[in-house]
Amino acid sequence: MADSIGIDVEEAVSERFQAEGLQAALAFTSGQLTLSIKADSLMLPSPLNRISQVDVHCTVFRFQSENWHCEQGELAFEHSMLGSQKLSIELTASQQDASFSLDFSGLRFAGGLWKSDVDWQQGQWQVAMTGQAIDADKLNHQMQTFFPELLPVMDIQGGIAMDATIDGQNTALQSVTAEISIQSLALSDADGALAAENLSGQFKVNASRETGDWQWQQQGQLNNGELYVSPIYLDINAYPLSLSSRGQWQSESNQLAVSHWQFEQQSVLKAEGELTFNDGQLAMLQAEIASQEVQPLYQVWLQPFVFDTAVDDAQLQGDLRASLDWQEALYDLNLQLGDITIEDNQQRFDISGLNGNLAWTNRDDDLPVDLSWQSAALYQIDLGAARLIATASKNQLVLSESLFLPVLDGELQLDKFQLFYPPHETVSWSFEGLLKPVSMPVLSEALGWPLLQGKLSGVIPSVSYQDQQVDVDGALMVKVFDGTAVIRDLQLIQPFGYVPHLSANVDIDELDLETLTTTFDVGRISGTLNGYVHDLQLANWRPQQFDAWFVTDENTDTKRRISQRAVNNLSQLGGGPSALLSRSFLRFFDDFSYQRLGLGCRLSRGVCEMRGVSDAEQGYHIVEGGGLPPWINVIGHNRRVDWPVLIERLQAVSQSDGPVIQ
Repeated sequence: MADSIGIDVEEAVSERFQAEGLQAALAFTSGQLTLSIKADSLMLPSPLNRISQVDVHCTVFRFQSENWHCEQGELAFEHSMLGSQKLSIELTASQQDASFSLDFSGLRFAGGLWKSDVDWQQGQWQVAMTGQAIDADKLNHQMQTFFPELLPVMDIQGGIAMDATIDGQNTALQSVTAEISIQSLALSDADGALAAENLSGQFKVNASRETGDWQWQQQGQLNNGELYVSPIYLDINAYPLSLSSRGQWQSESNQLAVSHWQFEQQSVLKAEGELTFNDGQLAMLQAEIASQEVQPLYQVWLQPFVFDTAVDDAQLQGDLRASLDWQEALYDLNLQLGDITIEDNQQRFDISGLNGNLAWTNRDDDLPVDLSWQSAALYQIDLGAARLIATASKNQLVLSESLFLPVLDGELQLDKFQLFYPPHETVSWSFEGLLKPVSMPVLSEALGWPLLQGKLSGVIPSVSYQDQQVDVDGALMVKVFDGTAVIRDLQLIQPFGYVPHLSANVDIDELDLETLTTTFDVGRISGTLNGYVHDLQLANWRPQQFDAWFVTDENTDTKRRISQRAVNNLSQLGGGPSALLSRSFLRFFDDFSYQRLGLGCRLSRGVCEMRGVSDAEQGYHIVEGGGLPPWINVIGHNRRVDWPVLIERLQAVSQSDGPVIQ
């Protein structure tokens, strides 16, 4: 037999809640007091809002002197986002000191199970909660529902565990302590700028409010997985990450001040510093960065930003230290380089033994730059040790004194060097220079050319680079084969790109033919040669277009003779038959006199339009006989020659052993 008391209330309203269809029953059974409370709906503060079908049952209920206690309790309810819930609870309340404590377990939220301890005493409260086996995707969707304006939209998969303690006074939050671990987390945003796979790690945060401002400390580690934050890709399996910080948030001024932060990527870099945000905008950043092995630093943090530039595919060694001071869009950047080596995988350039300080700033004040290196190379040309002394200011670097750069056995002197890199624009530079004589034999060997004689030198009034294009104003003079070659209008587009493009005009004056033909071993010809190569266009260092003309100088008294081998090779070059001399009486003569020699080619669309010193009945004269007999004419027969065919003929000429005399 049981004694019970029941109360039915259609609607109950207080400052903290609103209930509809409220029923309460207190029963005495088997020497124990039980309590049951039901409500059709209960309105709670946001974000929970309305819950329905509320059913509270206390198997053991004690009430004494305004204190009551619910043991072995159960709470069931329905919620639009939380679904059907049934919790185990224990509740203690005191009307005398306005306190209560609630412990519950079994809450199903975001695919995981939660338990919590809630304590309230005279407006001071604390909530301690633990969540296990939380489904990241479900948590994300439910948090989006609760806080749609605060969280970004993204797809998330994986597992999460959480322990958190929250303290407050009435409606004011006072402190938060949380520990979160993630397991096999994957995520991506809508535009593909953020993505992760199989992330695992731990995070801790401790935040508290003092006189209206928040103080916090945070630390976290990612031990496994892959993370992409455009354009950076982080292989955390190879290089685990850690991040810690502490600081203050001033709510009235909306200022976030990080008094110290530290970031470490194992075997890649360590960085630390401080920063400040005002109204969500970065106002100050100071950082110190160190890396003892620059290759992974380059691959992870630098290479994504230099794609399609001269340094987008390189191998690096050495160590680097950097400091950055950024305040209100003004910054100083200093790099300390320690025995750096850079080798381009395309074998376009390299530099080794790079040491010193490199600086960059957009401020007006000058920062010193002092760099030195032991050796370098540009394509196949060796460059020696040098030192660069300059100043940096206003997004530019300016030489403080001339730079003397050894080039093979010569030297390039750079004066008035300036490098510009304004914000949101491409890099550009310019200089004036002087190329002190470089031996052509040394240059020939470096470039794999036939052995050329003479010197390469010249005054360079101006060289400039902008939008991946190098322009040379003025002329370069090459002393070669006892004559002169002058290079003008030199322009190089994408010099370190995959398809470099070069254009130039070259004029040749008084080359000694005997020296030239001996060098290339094509048969001996004496005399002097003038000519030009105009409108020269090279793509990936291969000719695409030019107009070339070479002719003997008739205004000199130089003896003009041509050997049998040279006659035979020129005949082949013009498309005529070879070894004609070996089948006539002319085979008894070693060489012949000539009056004029000339050969031209206008290359366009892979075809060379050939010409000589004059037209012949069937072709054109490459050599016109004259002078003391014996003399001979050499005629070219093909006026249109495919460029690959002409190259084959040139190779055959260079490899020919000469005509066979029978």
